[in-house]
Amino acid sequence: MNTFARKRTRYLSSFIDGVLLLSIVFFYIYSFGDEVEEGKWRVEGSAILPIPLFWLLYLVVPEVLTGKTVGKKLTGLTA
Repeated sequence: MNTFARKRTRYLSSFIDGVLLLSIVFFYIYSFGDEVEEGKWRVEGSAILPIPLFWLLYLVVPEVLTGKTVGKKLTGLTA
């Protein structure tokens, strides 16, 4: 695989991971947050702690255990 194709695949992998992680965070905020204005949601206090935990469980743990995130698995990248 040439350098350009490899970079493009890595960008796609990162994009997939970002979309999936942000989807999880948005769902959490929408489900457990408070609507402060129409269309604006907020999570405060200890309720914000699961958000870094989602990041840890989604990106760091799979990378350490398998060397791949979901995005890398879907695009076929190796560690």
